[in-house]
Amino acid sequence: MFSIKKDAEVYANCITEIKTRLSVVKKPHSKDFLNGVFYMEFMCLQIRKICELFAFSTLTANRQEYEKIRNEFEKDWNFARIIKSVSKVNEKYFPEPLKPILDNSGKATKYEGIKNDFLSIEDIEDIYNQCCDLATNLKRDTFRHFGSMVISQSSKI
Repeated sequence: MFSIKKDAEVYANCITEIKTRLSVVKKPHSKDFLNGVFYMEFMCLQIRKICELFAFSTLTANRQEYEKIRNEFEKDWNFARIIKSVSKVNEKYFPEPLKPILDNSGKATKYEGIKNDFLSIEDIEDIYNQCCDLATNLKRDTFRHFGSMVISQSSKI
């Protein structure tokens, strides 16, 4: 049986994996990693997985409500379906960026919302769709555009 503590652990694991995959996506810029089609396929796969992990983490954070409309939620993997379903049970499911407010000892005592150019649901949907399209229709002339898009969007995550 799931618990709030277990849900929080699953959510934290998703976020940790997202951070790890982002660091790997940034690594291919090194000289001898990957190039050409392999580089693009690798980037598409990692970014798609990040989007899917994001969707699954929102599902986990809203598991009790989501479970009411979908019994076998742990088998869900489709990004668009998860986002659509989670938004039905919690219209404010999308995480908001926060910055810690520190006390005199340096301990975070509260958090304040950040209003800036951070990843939006529209951004992540666009990134996911572009990765799906590119992964199945890779052409050499798309390399430059896709690489610059990934780099510019990854700074928001």
